[in-house]
Amino acid sequence: MSGVLFSQTKARPAGTAVGVEVYESTTDLKESLQLKDSVSFGAARVPALTIAIQPDKTYQQIEGFGASLTDSSAWLLFNKLSAAQRRELMEK
Repeated sequence: MSGVLFSQTKARPAGTAVGVEVYESTTDLKESLQLKDSVSFGAARVPALTIAIQPDKTYQQIEGFGASLTDSSAWLLFNKLSAAQRRELMEK
């Protein structure tokens, strides 16, 4: 599998289970964003798998979590922006 996309099917009140649609693509692209069986995440959390944010404790600064530039967005940037606009965008 090259990618899995989870899509929440409905809003949920805190502490309740949530249903999720799953779309999957294979690395050979024989399947591209194919809808798979839905999954349900339970209301209970496993402490070992829960990330706890403690704002009073800092270890290092986070500047970001990554980004992606797809072929379609690259085409748009090249064909719809001026050179100056592209340079400004890439610097940001």
